[in-house]
Amino acid sequence: MDKVDKIYTIEDIARELGVSKTTVSRAISGKGRISAQTRERVHEFIKLHDYRPNVVAKGLAQCKTFNLAVAVPKDFAESEFAFFKECLNGICEIASSCNYDVLITMMEEQDLSQIHRLIVNRKVDGVILSRSVTGSRIQKFLKEKNTPFVAIGQSDLPGSHWVDNGNEDASRELTGLMLMK
Repeated sequence: MDKVDKIYTIEDIARELGVSKTTVSRAISGKGRISAQTRERVHEFIKLHDYRPNVVAKGLAQCKTFNLAVAVPKDFAESEFAFFKECLNGICEIASSCNYDVLITMMEEQDLSQIHRLIVNRKVDGVILSRSVTGSRIQKFLKEKNTPFVAIGQSDLPGSHWVDNGNEDASRELTGLMLMK
């Protein structure tokens, strides 16, 4: 394997440069006391070898997965596809800008096995419910597991967060505008 093709770890960089892993970590994070010359050597090496931090290791250190789940109902109608697509576009755009990946899971109100597995195995940091079911089991489950979640559509579960587009108010306004014309 050519050196340029090698996937380097912090330990590899430290060994190659003859410094400690702590020194490399400080150079990368910009925290801690190291000389400007050492910081520059580390950054040159990183650039030359296209070093990328291990997201899994970073996640373990920060107790994060850098994953969000989007729960989509298995029974969604074909007419809802455009809505879900637009939602996913927005979710993925913001998640990506925060260095998060999005996992999509299909769910049924009575079968929480997929979302249960994601939560108990700590594969996600939060869940976006693409269709809110008032008082649903999934919302209660997520709340019990202290998993952050937001529902698209209204929720009456105390303390839950949700977003909605206010169809009723928008329809009133549109009807009023039409009647004025």
